[in-house]
Amino acid sequence: MRRITRRSLLRMVPGAVVLLLGACAPGAATQPAAPVGTAQEDPAAAVEPGQGAVLSIGGKKVAVFRDEAGNVTRLSPKCPHQGCEVGWNAKDKVWECPCHGSRFSPSGERLAGPASKGLDPAS
Repeated sequence: MRRITRRSLLRMVPGAVVLLLGACAPGAATQPAAPVGTAQEDPAAAVEPGQGAVLSIGGKKVAVFRDEAGNVTRLSPKCPHQGCEVGWNAKDKVWECPCHGSRFSPSGERLAGPASKGLDPAS
């Protein structure tokens, strides 16, 4: 194990000061602005056409579907039957409730129960 002497410690100080000053400089913690329409600006931008995903947007979970034309539908991911979180079935292109098997169209209409209604719009 290498012993740290006063001299070696003093040699490290200028480098440490430069690192600290750089970290404290205005704008040091900011990231470059993302191009308009990217997932960093809007997480829904990461959903590919014809696909869906449950995303965290503004601290809330949102079921997002993007149709082939690029139009985005945002729904509550809570199944109206008992509140379980739906997931996207990419093979069948439907929202499915893992708890009791309710299925919903990409736009949220009820396809199969036990849910008695479709998914609510995202709030």
